[in-house]
This record gives sequence, C-alpha cells and structure tokens, in this order.
Amino acid sequence: MTPSASNAPMDSSSTGRSPGLSAAVGTVQLLAAQVLGLLMGFAISAVLTRGLGPELYGLYSVAFAVAMWVEMSSNAMFRHTTIKFLAQADDWRDTGLALMQSELAVNLVAGLGLALAAPLLARLLRSTELVPLLRLMGLYLPLRALVHSQASILLGRGQFARASVTAFVHWPARLLLAVLLLRLGRSTSAGVWAVIGASFAEAAVLLGMLRLLPFGRPAFSHRRVLGYALPLFFNGLGIRLLTRIDLWLVQVRSGDAAAGQYSAAQNVGLQPLGFLGASISAPMLSVVSGLARDNAVVAARRIIESTLRFLLCLLPWVAMAAAASSEIVRFLYGRSFLPAAPLLSWLLLAGLALDLVSVSGSLLTAAGKPAWNLYVTIPIVPAALLAHWFLVPRLGPVAAAAVTATLASLDAIAATLLMRRLWTVALPWRSILRSLFLSAVVYLLSSGWSSPGWYLLPKFAVLSLFTVVGYWALGELTRQDLAAIRSFLPRLFGR
Repeated sequence: MTPSASNAPMDSSSTGRSPGLSAAVGTVQLLAAQVLGLLMGFAISAVLTRGLGPELYGLYSVAFAVAMWVEMSSNAMFRHTTIKFLAQADDWRDTGLALMQSELAVNLVAGLGLALAAPLLARLLRSTELVPLLRLMGLYLPLRALVHSQASILLGRGQFARASVTAFVHWPARLLLAVLLLRLGRSTSAGVWAVIGASFAEAAVLLGMLRLLPFGRPAFSHRRVLGYALPLFFNGLGIRLLTRIDLWLVQVRSGDAAAGQYSAAQNVGLQPLGFLGASISAPMLSVVSGLARDNAVVAARRIIESTLRFLLCLLPWVAMAAAASSEIVRFLYGRSFLPAAPLLSWLLLAGLALDLVSVSGSLLTAAGKPAWNLYVTIPIVPAALLAHWFLVPRLGPVAAAAVTATLASLDAIAATLLMRRLWTVALPWRSILRSLFLSAVVYLLSSGWSSPGWYLLPKFAVLSLFTVVGYWALGELTRQDLAAIRSFLPRLFGR
C-alpha cells in the first residue's frame, strides 16, 4: 500500500537536498544546539550557584545527577531505535506513536520508582533534604521522555532543523525560570522546577510541530522496539562506564585532588568531541536508514566513506590541542590544574575515538544489526576496570587516561571494521596516512610555539589554516570538496 502524503517519511529527496548534504546540514544544526546548551548551561550554573549557595546547589546537583543517569539510559535505549524505525516507516504516525508510548512507559515506571525510592536514596546519600527534590525528578523523567521521543521522531523523518530549534526554547526558558524562581524565594527547588518548566515549554513546541499525542493503539508492534532498544541500552551503558570507571578509580586510588584534576581534563577532552559525535550520528542514522530502505546502497556507502574521511582528518586538530595541553589547562583553569595537562593529551585522543565508535554504532543500527555494537563494547568494560585498578596506584592518573584512550581506540578500530564488513565500504587509507603525517608536523609546530593566555587563540587559528593548506597541498582537499562546501553553506541557512 502506498503511504499517503501526510504519512510518507520525510527524506532528503523531499526537501531537494542530496542525502549527503542533508546529513551534513543536520550535523551542523544539531551541533549548534549542543553548543547553545553548553553555553547556557554555564550561565544557569552561575545563576544557581550564586542564588543557592554551596549547600543547596550541592543538593540540586546530586538530585539532578541521579535523574540524568536514568534519562541518559532511557535515551540510549530509544533515540537511535526511534530514528531507525521512523526513517524506514511507511506510516510515520503509527510507528512514532508506538515508539513514543514505549519510551514514555519506561520513564513513567522509572519516575515512579525514583519517587518511591527517594527516602532510601536520600539515606544512602546521607541527606534527608534530597527526598522532595528526588520526588520532583520523578515528574521530570516522563516529561523528558516525551521530549526525547518527539525530537527523535523529527530526526528520523529528516527534519533536523526542527529537532535542533527546540534547544532555543528549552535553554532560555530554563534560565529565565531559574532567575524568576530564585527571586520568588523558591531557593531549594528552583533549579528542579526550572528544568521541569523548560521541558514543558519544549514539549509544547514539539507537540505543535508533530501534532502527535501518545494516545491510541498503534499497529506497530512494541516487541519490535525491544529488539533494538535493549542492545543499544547495554551498549550505551558500556560506553558511559568506560568514561566513568577511570574517574571513579582515580578518586578511590589517588584521592579527591587527583579526581578533580582528572574531571577537569575530561571536561575539555571528552565533552566537546562528544557533542560532535552525537551531532553526526543522528543525521547519519536517519539518512543511511532511509537509503537502506530504498536499496540505495551505493549512495549510502558514499556518505559513510565521506564521514569516516572527515573524522580521520580531524587528527591534526587533536594533535594541535594535545601539544598545547599545558597552555589550554592554564588558560581555562589556572596553574593549580597543570597536572591535568598530560591527562588532557590522552583524553583528546579518546574523544575522537569515541566519535568513531558512536558513528560506527549508528551505522550498524542503520543496517539492522544493533546487537553487533555489543561485540566490541562488552569486553571493554572489564578490561578497563582491571587495567585501571592495577595501573593507577603505580603510575597515577595519567595511566587512567592512557588506558581510556587505548581502549577507546581499540573499540573504535573494532567498531569501524565491523561496520566496514557490514556495509562493504573502503577504508580511506590515503586520508589516514596524510592525516598522520600532518598530525606529526602540527604537533611539533604547536609544541614549539609558546602561546600563554589569549595568544592561544591566534596560534590555533594560524595552525588550523596551515592544516587546511597542508591538506590541499597533499591532495586531500580537492576542488570537489570545496564545491561541496560552497553548496553546503547556503543550505545551512535555508537557502
């Protein structure tokens, strides 16, 4: 049966874009939303720390961290599952309704469980004041599930701009509510009510875009969801543990000060590159799943090869930052955090490797093999635990960073090879060799160029220009690439 126009999946062809261009534009739009969230998050933290003080802000942070752990686990289960099924759906409303109901049901149970377990959790955390905040977070979880499911439906339909624009509702609303509630005297719960209110606003905007409520009986089977959701949940859990076990064991084996240094390095080494990986993987999954539905395998392979090439060509920038790690740490945190510099060098490599893991994992899911992600993730967690436990006491936090970078790199290699086997794409060996050569040159230039304070910015600008020219001289950056960039920029702004 041919789907009606209202129910047909929204793909790149319907918008006049090539699939590759659609994925590239979607990546930048989602990355812009991530950067907005980062900047606004800093502003909200500044407002709450000054308005609440250390003790109350600590309570808010603990309650929010508990809820975020549940939210991230749910998002790992359903985000890529929803994008995959929506990109291949004949009737997006029926499929979207089933996926929305599944995610909402899981989070309703999780929210109720958190509300009921609040007294026990508060006792374990030795703070009875946490009970009302944790119960409020029980309300937050199903609300965020509604937001996440709706945004994932938009991503699955290829509506990347609409999915990203909701960040421009959530973050300003959250900041304004935090300021208003603090002025009204809601000190203890101001941060929690601010995020709940902002989520309500975001959900209302998304409901207006989709006009899809979580009611009714869909024909799409909820059991099909579990076949994707459970492997992706365990894979996401494994990746999160890989980037948390090191910090936990540094604290246990080396103390609070070492953990503080390590956390600072993680914030710079993993978070920005993590934003990039998340921004690439969702459009890739949507576009490639749609091409797989249409049996456009050649076009899918071309996009996959271009994405791998792009990620590998980021190596010189990782080398540039690694060589200037001491200057970056001093610029951001001050001299007291200089021991974090060698950690940052390793964690920058780990961040790029995890981007490859994220993108390769989304491509395995696009091909209908979500469980293949577990083949490379399951061995990583026990290996990380053992390596950190034995090496951190002997070699210190730098061993933890080196172990994380090494295991993340091995994970990236294994995931890329599995993805290559499934999609039969060629690895860009020439791009790899050129990137390694330029990385070595840029590392030497960056390490030999002293740039204290704000002088770091022009240094990176000059070395970035040198890298681009180097890629052009080596034949990596071609006229076709420049033509693609020229056609990309107008599309980015809707022209």
